[in-house]
Amino acid sequence: MKSAPIVLVKFTGAWCPPCRALEPTLDAIAAARPSLIVLTVDVDEQQLLAQRYGVRTVPTLLLFRDGRPAGQVVGNLPRERLERALGL
Repeated sequence: MKSAPIVLVKFTGAWCPPCRALEPTLDAIAAARPSLIVLTVDVDEQQLLAQRYGVRTVPTLLLFRDGRPAGQVVGNLPRERLERALGL
């Protein structure tokens, strides 16, 4: 049986400078881990989804393993801190 993919969801807003600044870091993490799926959710367009996961500040990153939340980071952190905090 194949295991479920690891998914990193970035909750963001088009108006959010720290969210845009986080993009190169997420691109580097994704490039180093081809099996990692990175998704972006605009909190203005997906308010119910943001509420469901308790997102109050952007950027918020949620890591899902086997379909369940397994880690969360709020804010734009350096790559090493993000990876450590999310358990990547």
